Amino acid sequence: MQIRIALHGGDADRRSGIAAALASYLAGECQTRVAAPRSGIVCDPDQDHSRPGFQPGAAPGALPPAIVVDGGHAANIDLALDGEPPGETLRRAAAAVNQLRAAANDDAARTTEAALGVTGVDLEGPSLWKNVFRPRYLFGCLLPRFFEGTWREPLFAFSHAGRTLLREGYSAAVMRAIYDRDTRPHSLLERVFLDYPLHRGIYDRLRILERLIGAEIDRRLSSGAHQVRILTAPCGFADEVLLPLENLARRDPALARRVRIIASDLDPHGDAGPPLLARAARSGLDCQFIRGDLTSAAFRQRLAAHGPFDIASFIGFSTWLPKPDMLRCFRWIRDALAPGGALLTDSATPAAFSLSGRFAGFKANYYPPPVYRAVLDACGFDGPGAV
Repeated sequence: MQIRIALHGGDADRRSGIAAALASYLAGECQTRVAAPRSGIVCDPDQDHSRPGFQPGAAPGALPPAIVVDGGHAANIDLALDGEPPGETLRRAAAAVNQLRAAANDDAARTTEAALGVTGVDLEGPSLWKNVFRPRYLFGCLLPRFFEGTWREPLFAFSHAGRTLLREGYSAAVMRAIYDRDTRPHSLLERVFLDYPLHRGIYDRLRILERLIGAEIDRRLSSGAHQVRILTAPCGFADEVLLPLENLARRDPALARRVRIIASDLDPHGDAGPPLLARAARSGLDCQFIRGDLTSAAFRQRLAAHGPFDIASFIGFSTWLPKPDMLRCFRWIRDALAPGGALLTDSATPAAFSLSGRFAGFKANYYPPPVYRAVLDACGFDGPGAV
């Protein structure tokens, strides 16, 4: 991971001296590569200069020296120097670096084994057809629900998106294919996959969320909010947030820049973060992608440092997450929301595809709306008032 340490307080000479000492100390104490410190950068004091990729503005003010440790994903440490011996500053920085790296290693280990929305059943090649013709699936699901859409399931193997689903589960790539259904022509077999009832529902959900989140952003900005902070997790490609903000950026770029997006995902295949950030950059949006596991308390603590959040989008969250982890995450986000903050979340109810998913090895959770409202209420939200 990449850890950026910003030094605050004291005069410029002291900050530069401490920065140089830190670079040397951390290289030995934390056994890590340390970049040369930067100093004397002019920035806008009102901006978030600790964010990776920050572009200094024209307003006067010295940016504290910063040290970049290692490469990879980013985290930030702010150190105040006033009234503290230099040795204590060095020890405190080393402890913070080691703590963040340990949390990152824990998250990386969990990432390799905790991908959600996947199946442990081999659904490629001959194994697929072996499962299709198993009597339990054939007579217990496929034939009884044939006209509800199950006839499409064996044909997934004949489309690119379908094969990706069988290999990766509902990965970011599969969701991208479903979301982009109306952006280009598709072959007949691709339409078989895209018009599967569950996949039509996923696409319709995106359109609903685009309207809801757009209206919520507009309401907060029009009420005079200086900045609107949005957390989306697990974000995938964050379409439900980027679509309304892209529309806003076309109408009023300056207003869109008052919205900050924190997008987080397990991203086990590493294919969500880069295109998400590139897309946000094309519209001039303020977006940071943080890869990690929401079920990790240490990772949730890292995310909370970017709050409090005005809007939290937890879409597809309840379906794949084990119930104890879901409850812990909902209680955490309740505390991470700003006063008056809004949570957008959803639940799935059992339908024909839930039985198909069970036979395919997907482990999912289903909540009727009254049950889901009760869960939210127990976690500190206004469950009965949810819409």
